[in-house]
Amino acid sequence: MNKIIIPESFSTYILSTSWAIDLDYGFSYMAKVLYNQSVGFVPKQSAPFTIISGDGLMEASDLSSASSGDMVRLRYSGAMMTDDQACGQRGVQSLADNLYSAYNAKGVSGVLLELHSGGGEGLSAEILDEAIGDRNKPVVVRTHVLGSAAVKGTVKADEIIASNPQARIRSIGAFFSINKEFV
Repeated sequence: MNKIIIPESFSTYILSTSWAIDLDYGFSYMAKVLYNQSVGFVPKQSAPFTIISGDGLMEASDLSSASSGDMVRLRYSGAMMTDDQACGQRGVQSLADNLYSAYNAKGVSGVLLELHSGGGEGLSAEILDEAIGDRNKPVVVRTHVLGSAAVKGTVKADEIIASNPQARIRSIGAFFSINKEFV
């Protein structure tokens, strides 16, 4: 069994800072991330695109196989972070890049964005807001939970659909202007 050693300055910083997570969980998770980095392990990313066609669903790393009229499903779950994370979570910048790829793909007629997030970095909200605002095809957001930065980032979508009656869509600390024409 490998032993993880956390540098003294790092553990001092962690212990002296306020965190909204269980410390035992946080330390065990951070230890796993540090170990993975030390041995060069990179978590496997799933294909960013799911092509939805009359033939069913197909996971894809690019949209070259999309046929006319196909939809694309993109997924994002967890805290909205701008950059890709060492623990494997994609960042919102990668999601925005995937949105632009879908907008530019000739065979794609629209995007279903499954986004489940309680919020995150303000910059990530701005990046997603801009990417959805630049759309040239319909973008529909489907969610179980959408809060704060996630609300701000998706407000320009053509539709936001709650996945079920227990879904939570709320904004805490995010603000934005809505044109009176849309109310």
